[in-house]
Amino acid sequence: MAPRTRGHGWTKDEMQVFTISVQEDMRDPRIHSYMQVYVLTGRKPLKPGTGAASRTS
Repeated sequence: MAPRTRGHGWTKDEMQVFTISVQEDMRDPRIHSYMQVYVLTGRKPLKPGTGAASRTS
């Protein structure tokens, strides 16, 4: 709430009206928001000699 009231100069009442408006929009099933998301995954490397390649029989 502080960035809007201090940074944009909104009053507490204006912020409450905005918050209620956002909550109503979030409940409205006619509004669909889409965004592109990137997901990166990683693993810590195994210690030398403990990987699957070292266990070949």
